[in-house]
Amino acid sequence: MNKKKNKIKNYIITLLALIIFVCIGINLRANYLEIIEIGYEYKDIFFIDLKYQYVVFFSIFAFSFLLFSINTKIIKKGLKKFFDEEKKKMPKLPNFSFSFIISLIIGLIGKGFLLESYKTFINDSFFGFEDKVFGNDIGYYIFVMPFIRKILFFIIGVFLLMLVYTAVYYVLALNSYSDGVELESLKKSTFVKQEIAFTIIIVILISALIWLGSTNILNQEMLTIHDLEKTQLIGASMADTTIKLWGYRILSFLIIIDVVVIFKFVKKGNFKKTVITASIIPAYLVGMFICLVYVKNIYLKTNELDKEKNYISYNIENTKKAYGIEIEQKELDDYDTILYGEVLDNKDLINNIPLIDENAVETYIKETQENNSFYKYKNTSISLANYDNIERINYITPRQIITDSNRTYNNKTFEYTHGYSVVETSVSDFDKNGYIQFISSNILEENEKIKQPRIYFGTTDNNIIVVNSKYGLEFDYPISTKVSERNEYSGNAGLNIGFLDRLILGIKNKNVKLAFSSKINKNSKIITNKNIIQ
Repeated sequence: MNKKKNKIKNYIITLLALIIFVCIGINLRANYLEIIEIGYEYKDIFFIDLKYQYVVFFSIFAFSFLLFSINTKIIKKGLKKFFDEEKKKMPKLPNFSFSFIISLIIGLIGKGFLLESYKTFINDSFFGFEDKVFGNDIGYYIFVMPFIRKILFFIIGVFLLMLVYTAVYYVLALNSYSDGVELESLKKSTFVKQEIAFTIIIVILISALIWLGSTNILNQEMLTIHDLEKTQLIGASMADTTIKLWGYRILSFLIIIDVVVIFKFVKKGNFKKTVITASIIPAYLVGMFICLVYVKNIYLKTNELDKEKNYISYNIENTKKAYGIEIEQKELDDYDTILYGEVLDNKDLINNIPLIDENAVETYIKETQENNSFYKYKNTSISLANYDNIERINYITPRQIITDSNRTYNNKTFEYTHGYSVVETSVSDFDKNGYIQFISSNILEENEKIKQPRIYFGTTDNNIIVVNSKYGLEFDYPISTKVSERNEYSGNAGLNIGFLDRLILGIKNKNVKLAFSSKINKNSKIITNKNIIQ
């Protein structure tokens, strides 16, 4: 009977693992086809990204598998004592199979959680100057610290899962194979020791997170200058570098000590001392809050600018470095008027000075375009264009198809599958009425610079579409309020659908392909709106 159960268990585990690996394979193939469809020259991006995914996934998988395997062995040793006391034979309990499946799932979840921050971390760089409070290179706060924070959050999650896993394993094993366990025996068992150990590890990790989080004082509001614009200065203030910084650092150690002492009193059964010890942390936080309020609202309010002058100077210095405006300032008592000839000589430079920002372009396009019921306009980008052998920089805004909740499933999946072309506007020129100058805005106008106007792989959608289906040609672009141009997908991307898939979806055409309109990776900076439209 046991052999039969083991065979069934092995079949189930193998099937689950196979399903996971097949899903991973399908996803990888779909992502590869997307990149190839955008441009074959970008295939290296796919393989670099794939390398990062494998490193993160297998690192997490190996860590989780080792952790759960060791923990399960300790659980089984702890359970053996109970069965020895009842003079029962120790049943064969799963270890490798459970650890393998759980680690696979953790690996997939962890990959999604850590991948982006890992890419940033692995491509870190030094800025060459340090912050004035902690003495760390600025690159640490951009590339390293976010990754460390995410790792701590992730490991806390893993140990919380271990905590639950251990309890569930004991409960299921004892209820299935034992006649019950006395409370005193359970208190002295390995189970309690494991749970306490995991709790202390979680508390230590939380304390490390609090210590790391103390550096966030650099990103907080320092003070507000009472000028017309109500200018806010960002950075560490005097209160932050004294009360808040050291308050949180002391808290990180105090939490560990407090939890260890609480367990000690619980073990002795001293309820009164347990409650008193547990109240130390809330009392400490209240005291720290009172100190902060006093320093910020009473002590610093009297002559605040003078008391904060060192920290304000740090803000000014770092702002100059951030914007690259560390220049020698000179007062000009007398200067010549700019002549018309000088303007003509520098026409190319003057015409390429952006006077309009992306937000203004997006707002204006949304207000003036007549096809807003079909398209949405986001992610305006600067593009270099060549008109009559003159290079100009312009804004391009792609027309991406609307696939919100107002569209039916059939509309989103089979008909409204892609956006169409771009709106091109000037970065500095205005029309005769003073509005933003359109260079190309009519959807019916041919733009010879755009090789493929249809946008199947945009930057805002993440839904599945089906092309070449029985629902007929796809919506291409509107000609009038009642008439629209139709088109059939002719690209190579997408996954071919088999007989069963066609049967389920109700699709008759054998040439149906499943394409994905997914978000482009933010870290792959070469993939911009211009590159997608080509």
